[in-house]
Amino acid sequence: MLLASCASEEERYCDALGEAAPRIESLGRQAGSSPAASALASLPVLEEVSAEAPPELVDEWTVVLNALRTFRDSVRAADVETGPGAAEAIEALPPEERDAVQQAAARLAAPQVIEASAGIEDYGTQVCGVSLGA
Repeated sequence: MLLASCASEEERYCDALGEAAPRIESLGRQAGSSPAASALASLPVLEEVSAEAPPELVDEWTVVLNALRTFRDSVRAADVETGPGAAEAIEALPPEERDAVQQAAARLAAPQVIEASAGIEDYGTQVCGVSLGA
């Protein structure tokens, strides 16, 4: 009985991942060349996929989504767009807001976030046959 339950969790996750991949790719194209803008545009879709994550990926999704949400919140609080010209706009912010955005951006590249992203991507490609391009 437990094995059937696990397989169904895996299938739901793989289905969600498969449905999300083209949406994420499309959102990324619409967001332009900025990886930050692409990630933020994809955040709602990533949250949907994470809701179907099997138990072995919950920690990875938590790390990645927390980093993205922190970045999103800092950008919103500073009222900065993440597209072209964002670097200049961030540099022009008052020091406290600039530091918050820069720290949140740096967190996206932190080793634990990179490792968690890699774990999500590896599972997706090896188990589901789907790549999110992480």
